Amino acid sequence: MSLQVIVIYQQKEWRFEKPVEVITAFHIEDVLPSLMKVQQYIEQGKYAVGWITYEAGPAFDNAFPSREEIMSDLPLAWFGIFEEPQQSSFSVNHQKEGNIDIQWKSLVSQEEYKQIIYHIRDNISCGNVYQVNYTFPLQGNCSGNLLSLFYQLCFAQGDGYFAYIQTDDYSVLSISPELFFHYYNGEITLKPMKGTRPRGKWYEEDEHHLYELQNDPKDRAENLMIVDLLRNDVGKVADFGSVEVPELFTCEPYRTVWQMTSTIKARTSKNWIDVIRALFPCGSVTGAPKIYAMKLINQYERFPRGVYCGTVGWITPKNEATFNVAIRTLVYHHKTEIARYYVGSGIVWDSNAYKEWEECLAKGSILNKFPAYFELVETMRVENGEVFLLDYHLQRLQRSVKRFLFPVCMTHLKEAIINYIKQITENLYRLRISVSPGGKFVMVHNPTIGSTKLHVGLARLPVNSQDLFLYHKTTHRVVYEQAKKAHPNWDDVLLWNEKGHITESTTANVVVQFGSKMFTPPVYCGLLPGTFRQYLLDTHQIEEREINIDELYHADAIYLVNSVRKWIEVLWQG
Repeated sequence: MSLQVIVIYQQKEWRFEKPVEVITAFHIEDVLPSLMKVQQYIEQGKYAVGWITYEAGPAFDNAFPSREEIMSDLPLAWFGIFEEPQQSSFSVNHQKEGNIDIQWKSLVSQEEYKQIIYHIRDNISCGNVYQVNYTFPLQGNCSGNLLSLFYQLCFAQGDGYFAYIQTDDYSVLSISPELFFHYYNGEITLKPMKGTRPRGKWYEEDEHHLYELQNDPKDRAENLMIVDLLRNDVGKVADFGSVEVPELFTCEPYRTVWQMTSTIKARTSKNWIDVIRALFPCGSVTGAPKIYAMKLINQYERFPRGVYCGTVGWITPKNEATFNVAIRTLVYHHKTEIARYYVGSGIVWDSNAYKEWEECLAKGSILNKFPAYFELVETMRVENGEVFLLDYHLQRLQRSVKRFLFPVCMTHLKEAIINYIKQITENLYRLRISVSPGGKFVMVHNPTIGSTKLHVGLARLPVNSQDLFLYHKTTHRVVYEQAKKAHPNWDDVLLWNEKGHITESTTANVVVQFGSKMFTPPVYCGLLPGTFRQYLLDTHQIEEREINIDELYHADAIYLVNSVRKWIEVLWQG
């Protein structure tokens, strides 16, 4: 199998081919000499990309506990040496095809996890340790295009320190958002992550999760504990008085989670190898005090971590080194066709086992939460040169842009819409705007508005109200397409969730009339917050409440509503 190495950093993609040499270390005593050999090549004007496994820790401090069990055929350290890479802007457009479907299974049960958290908390109560970062693997069998999976995971993560390394025995897909350290011209920057919340499905839920993370005393205390540990570690190589913490408790958005980070800076006269010796492994993936936490990790974790919680990084001929903390990292063994992806969290005295388990699952959601590619969409009614509910549409799109981290300037988009409709002569038409992950937008119009009277029935199967893509208007419409395909003789179908509550149709929101009152399902049931629906709520023409399936058969009237056709009469086929 040919070696392949790709680095994606700051929206640039570097492709490395035909290594000058591959440097490996399979024994603890060989790790430091291998890094020194890498440095010799850097001084000759070469690039280096590689990893150091978590189990390599004793190479940097013999007080760290060693682990006899390591992953078969996996070097403790691996670095490819290369000439100038091919560089290009990172684009997600080539991710549309070749997805890999892996069924993941936790190798630790929730009950076992609960018992281990109990034992860790017992150690904390005895004063042996303040925090332990406990982790466990998800495992699955797969074969296929791992590079396509890498791009898909990069898209799902959004931003970070990404690397794909394919060797004869292993492929490493590191999609880490966490900076271990950046070193250049004697300046060191660290950005430890501690504190996680899942991203919300709709705007209000997302803002609530952010507020909760920003103001949680436990997360702040946990973050500060690791900051203090890393300040102490970097102080071993920092110039006297140069260590500073310019940012504390910053909450950063990614496409699946909110992460709390802090930033530490220092100056040093040492080189990047000395920095690794002082810092490795990163305190954010061990706990504090580091050595005792690592002993408990060895005691309670049944599986070696491998590259996970070690580091993946690259060094340029300018002696600029960038290393991640290898979280969100998948390791695939070619011989067995087994993939492992680890998750974990920092356990402190007041940790709740259920919440920590949920946090781990949230970190694993990057594996299956996102399609390989999708675009944001808005469809508007334009009549006599005016866009109906334009500000409502722009506000909804802006919320989706923020949620999915699409770089869109809403001011430019509004100007483009106004300029576009000036060129159209029709009096009435629909305007469709699609926005790509790179922030580019395309507009097309169609004079066909559609019927205001439809034959509608009930979908056969429920939708999952936890499906993120029910809450945003995108090109990822699998749920809607499958529901409509099951009833080809109807104009549309009403969807319902796992609790038996009505949500929406495949093209519009639902309004049900009982007597003189009209109701629409709340957003949390699992539906798109339509612009015309919101207008009707704001003008008090309708109210929100849950609507059970059985209630449809006693309703005085059922309507579909959207901003293009406004009120649509339902001819009920129930």
